[in-house]
Amino acid sequence: MDNKTVVTSAFTVTIDDTKINERIDTIRSKYDKAYPRWMPHINLFFPFFSLETFKEFKQSLQDAFKDFESFTVTLDKVDFFSQGKDRVTKEKMITYNLRCEKKSLDNMKKLFTVAKSQLKINSKKEFIPHLTLGQSAERDKDMMLSMLNETFKDPITFRVTKICVLQREKDSNFEVVDEINLKN
Repeated sequence: MDNKTVVTSAFTVTIDDTKINERIDTIRSKYDKAYPRWMPHINLFFPFFSLETFKEFKQSLQDAFKDFESFTVTLDKVDFFSQGKDRVTKEKMITYNLRCEKKSLDNMKKLFTVAKSQLKINSKKEFIPHLTLGQSAERDKDMMLSMLNETFKDPITFRVTKICVLQREKDSNFEVVDEINLKN
């Protein structure tokens, strides 16, 4: 990304199903420190451009995605990654997430590749689509993985029909401020 990106903006896939969001947020509300700021989502790009800069790309994105078929995503695997140390306790922290099954992963990567090209983003960072569930100290990892695997033993499935621009003011929550529709 470049100097036009802001940490108060994201380009994401959101979930438009209240029951699914409630299921996810039951866990996120207890374990995700970012729960108040974000709805359940999968980031394509964060940080992202300001809304004003995004508008410069909106037409080319709409053109690129007008024939991109909406698709189903299935999140079927609880996973985790190390996140460094907590600033206060200095404990190693783990972030837990839900990952896509193979077909969903392929579709999400295609979506990412088209967006990256249209937005002229030159990042070489690997795109690993995931939905964050929460964080814990590394010492709690086994207990957390057991609980999350039990909670999400039934996969989460939803349709991706649009890509959203989320934005927030300094101390507020992210809200959808623009979107690009996929072909239905």
